[in-house]
This record gives sequence, C-alpha cells and structure tokens, in this order.
Amino acid sequence: MRKKHNGRVIREFKELKAWEATATKQEKALKNKAIEYDKLYFDDFNFESKSITGDVYNFARIKNCPEQVLNKNKFYEVTPTVIKDCRFFIKYMEEAAGNCNGWDITIHPESIKDRDVILHEMIHLRINVMPNNFREILTFCLYKKLKKEFTKSFENLLIDHATAIAACYSPDLWHHGTLFYLKSLDLDIRLNLDIGTVYGYRL
Repeated sequence: MRKKHNGRVIREFKELKAWEATATKQEKALKNKAIEYDKLYFDDFNFESKSITGDVYNFARIKNCPEQVLNKNKFYEVTPTVIKDCRFFIKYMEEAAGNCNGWDITIHPESIKDRDVILHEMIHLRINVMPNNFREILTFCLYKKLKKEFTKSFENLLIDHATAIAACYSPDLWHHGTLFYLKSLDLDIRLNLDIGTVYGYRL
C-alpha cells in the first residue's frame, strides 16, 4: 500500500481494470451499494457546498481556488471518483466482518447485506484516500457538529475513546482514531442507531 507525501494512498488503475474483468456479480452489486451510501452519507467527506464542510468549499471558491481543485463542486480532485475507483471483494475472514486495505474493501459473505459493516469499512477507505490537511478540516467540522448533538456527554465519549487508544497497544484501535470515531458517531445519529453501532460492529 503506497502513499503520497500528503498521506493519501495511491491508486493502482491496472489493478482496478483487472478487478472489473474478474469481479463477481455480488462484488459489483456490493460496490454499487457503496456508491449509493457514499451519496447519502458522505457529503462531508466530499466537501459538498451544503454539507458541514461547505464553508470550506465556499471559502476556497471566494478565494478563486483553481477550477481543477474545486472539480465541479468538489473540494479536492479525487473525491467524486473515490468509491468508483476502489475494488470490492467478498471473502471469508476469521474474526472479522470486513476489512479495508488502501483502495480495497473486503466483506465477509455473511455481512454483504449488513449496512453498518459496509459503512464501517467505507469510513476507513475515505480516510485512507484523503490528504492529511483535509482530514484535519473534516475532523474539526465533525467535532463542531457532534458537540451540538451530544452536549455534555460528547466530551466523555471522546475522553473514553482517547483513553482506550492511549492505554492499548492494539493496532486495531490505532486504525480507529478520532476522525474515524467522529464519523461513526455521525452515521449513528443519521441512521438513528445506538451510539457505537457503526464503530463497533461484530460478526
């Protein structure tokens, strides 16, 4: 998994073309479902003008940011094709319902219709391919939004999460950092789920 200097995982288009030629109908259907979820729930990652990150987009537009950067109402160039450029696999895995590695998402056969599992892995994907500076912006915007939703309990949630990561040497927790946690909480609220559902799914 190669990365650019800005933290983004590099796309491998040859691998994508190979996948398109060999993917099963179920894997292609899974990808189409992810594209649907991306349009519904990841407007903030897309920096759409009416999303919580829209102010950032509008600021760049006012400052005459180059058109190739805005890219038809999107704030950074790869956003509109993120999900379309990734590969989906359906494979059996031990003790995991899903996995994301770079631009690849793998889902356990028993979880291919589990929305929460797919969303969990999509958060990983979107963070993987997002430049570091945009991760910072999104983290701040999600923090502001969720602080209003949770009031006082929000601070306790963040403290508990940060303490768990600091106290545990498990790589699994390292991959579920602050931005991941905030987006998972955002999805819980949007979908009227119990808090922690998207973050902590289990097979």
